Amino acid sequence: MGEGLDRRIGFLRAAGTAALGHPGGLLLDHLLGTRELLLRWGERPALCDAGLFHSVYGTEHFLPSAVPLRMREEVAALIGTEAEGLAWLFCVLDRQSFDENVGRANGLRVRDRLSGQWLPLTHGQFSDLVTLTFANTLEALPLGCPG
Repeated sequence: MGEGLDRRIGFLRAAGTAALGHPGGLLLDHLLGTRELLLRWGERPALCDAGLFHSVYGTEHFLPSAVPLRMREEVAALIGTEAEGLAWLFCVLDRQSFDENVGRANGLRVRDRLSGQWLPLTHGQFSDLVTLTFANTLEALPLGCPG
């Protein structure tokens, strides 16, 4: 691991992700696994970093928050504003409003589940959130097939 990744993981450990349960294990393991999938898919560093932090503020389906929203600037200083912005969007978006964008050419947006505010999305952000959603879901699937 590089120094930058060591600092990121140290931050996540200090935030309690290594002790916070997540379906199938611990949150830190899930965050690392999501990042690893994105790396294997050849995604750019900002999206991989977003994957490493994708649910630290909690999500609609994963309510525990390892990092309070008031620490967004600190997270941005650690992983960059683009990566932090994607991680934040992933955490605050209302999933139904996200799904409503499928097939839309213009007017992409999501509803912030915390404030109710509508947030416009660029095509790039929407694509990144789709990729991040797939990585998050695939990483959480149990390994192997039943019986």
